Amino acid sequence: MRKKRGFTLVELLVVIAIIALLMSILMPALARVRKQTKAIICLANLRQWALIWQLYTTDYEGYFNAGDGIVNSFEWMETIHPYTKEKDLYFCPEASNISYLWEGPRGMTTSVWMWRYGSGEEFYGSYGINEFCFDPPRTMCEIWEHPTSLNWRHVNYRGAGNIPMLVGCSWAGGAPNHSDEPPLFEGDRYEQMYNNNMKRFCLNRHDGHVNGAFMDFSARKIGLKELWKLQWHREYDFKLAPTGEQLDDMASWLKNFKDYD
Repeated sequence: MRKKRGFTLVELLVVIAIIALLMSILMPALARVRKQTKAIICLANLRQWALIWQLYTTDYEGYFNAGDGIVNSFEWMETIHPYTKEKDLYFCPEASNISYLWEGPRGMTTSVWMWRYGSGEEFYGSYGINEFCFDPPRTMCEIWEHPTSLNWRHVNYRGAGNIPMLVGCSWAGGAPNHSDEPPLFEGDRYEQMYNNNMKRFCLNRHDGHVNGAFMDFSARKIGLKELWKLQWHREYDFKLAPTGEQLDDMASWLKNFKDYD
């Protein structure tokens, strides 16, 4: 009878080397697919948020939240809470681990914020409201250190498709201005409560982009330098906003990303 012949050590090593080579080729591709999938899920979340805000503003004749800071909160999470119970919607998949809050070790790009309101309930998330999308009492001339005359009080404005409403953010919201500087490095923390709020939104979560929902209830990806080309408030001055080259000079890590001049 013929003796059965097994693999030799050399043959096994060749097979292992081929498998290792194939894995080295496939792993980067799989990583890219995984990141693309996360970006798609994030965009789907924001499309859901756009629909939720459309339902809310329809119920209130087109107006945004009108908190008074005492009985009704200013915070959008409390306002919108009755319209959705899906906690996963609050998270971009690239920033969904609540063990990394905004002061956590992983930096602002992938960290999560937390907010506790009156009833003691805690909210966690990684999207933030454009704080100019707010309808405070007419007696309030200023809120969060900016005049309320800058606010978008309702959704019926021309150019609504360029007015950000909810965007990937390192805090629950922010009020960016054309004079804001970019983060000095990727994941740079913001230290000032009411200044340079663009830092909260300038997060490299999706290969040079962050996702956002707009006042026309659309959702799309936003280039990091494109953030300075959006109409954040009613007197936002595009002429005074930094160009792509100026942003590169202020923060060299942005040089790798597309300009929108």
